[in-house]
Amino acid sequence: MRTLLALSFLLSWPVYSQLNPCFLGFGALTEATEPDQTLIVNTYGDLLEAVGGARLTLPLLEKLASSDDPFRLPAEAHLLDGLQKNLTQLERLLELKGWNVPAVRAGLLNHVAKLKAGRELAQQRQGREVSRTWPDYRIDKALQVNLRPTPHGNIMVGAEGGYNRPAKWTYFDPDTRNLWSVDLPGEFNGSPPMPQFLPGGKEAVVQLNNQFLRLPITNGTPDWAAGKTIAPPPGTNLWGELRFGKSPHYAYFESGPTPTKILRWDLRTNSFVSLPIERVGRGDAIFSWGVIPGSNNLYFTTLAKDDVRLSIYQAERTGKLNKVASGPTWVKKVGDTEQLPKDISWSADGRTGYASNFSNGSRIESFAFGKTVAAPIEATQMPKGVKHGLFQYLELDNRGELGAFFNYIPLSDVGTVEIFDQKTGKAVQSIPVTNSINAIGFSADGRRLYVDTRRQGIQVLNMEKFWESP
Repeated sequence: MRTLLALSFLLSWPVYSQLNPCFLGFGALTEATEPDQTLIVNTYGDLLEAVGGARLTLPLLEKLASSDDPFRLPAEAHLLDGLQKNLTQLERLLELKGWNVPAVRAGLLNHVAKLKAGRELAQQRQGREVSRTWPDYRIDKALQVNLRPTPHGNIMVGAEGGYNRPAKWTYFDPDTRNLWSVDLPGEFNGSPPMPQFLPGGKEAVVQLNNQFLRLPITNGTPDWAAGKTIAPPPGTNLWGELRFGKSPHYAYFESGPTPTKILRWDLRTNSFVSLPIERVGRGDAIFSWGVIPGSNNLYFTTLAKDDVRLSIYQAERTGKLNKVASGPTWVKKVGDTEQLPKDISWSADGRTGYASNFSNGSRIESFAFGKTVAAPIEATQMPKGVKHGLFQYLELDNRGELGAFFNYIPLSDVGTVEIFDQKTGKAVQSIPVTNSINAIGFSADGRRLYVDTRRQGIQVLNMEKFWESP
């Protein structure tokens, strides 16, 4: 980009002062008579990369390169209206100069072909890296919901069917690599309910028709036929999953899509206590909540006018909440961009928290229990020209050693699975993936990481090798 020509451009061509910065180089060419092929190609290439980016996929580049018009994107490029407008502006600029000639158009199409070839080469290199590091093996089945290990070792549970089709729970034993399914009774309008395993592993719970169904574990799998229905208090609208803390006797859940009421379920007596959360927000909306592992402490993030604040309360047996600590405060907006952390995760010992799933998706932060300072966890590898991707699916192993998240470029199949050390927050490994991801999850012992892809089944990665010397 010829930034030194910007002043001349704005003085000589004020009508173009609102265009993309890629056009600045044309400001010094008001008196030129011959086409500046280098400037034209560079401007065209800058537009493709800056405005199109990863959304200008290889199939679109191939169609554009094989066309006879470098200024008209293929019909399938419906998500690239901004790029199309800029290419139309460039075409008009060239027509004003009398430069929209066959030789110039051919040069632009040749640039598209080179860009396509470069992308293909980069994809091949990424594919070789994927083959070298990923996976250890693959389960040729994609499950509809998040991966969930059972407390009986590392058996993994997923769900299939639903939407008025036969439904089943699918189990996978990574030690034997056996895959089997259990049919579920009845029909489901949506995805089948997933079991949550109660502490101790002797029972599982599913939410069905706004009630709890407690299922005994028989031969390692929940026994649907022997289930017992437990009705929550009248007026309760079951929402979200059960949360568990240090005590194996209590489970916590919320009523409604926003946490206006939180109840504690005594698993011994099947009785319920409503927690007085109205004093937590004190006029501010409760944004998210949960139970900190290894304790009877609940955390709440409250949404005020300009920020989001984290507070920690201890739940007494009576249901009374006592505030014990405060956490970080996040500014609600930076400029016009919201940056609210939608999820808070905790290490197995409850000492370290992780804020993730920010509104702008660009980071994950870690903080110590009761500390107000948070530190970012960075991705170690990003595609050329991309400052950051969107961070999703943060998961922590139960050993308190490793964490993982998916770092991807929107509207593309470009991304990495980032592995980091929970103790230091430092990156351990960045693993390129060539498919979109539905979910990731650690095995119960933390030895394996499961990655559920959209098109290539479930990839299984041995985490032990990340503690070996590189």
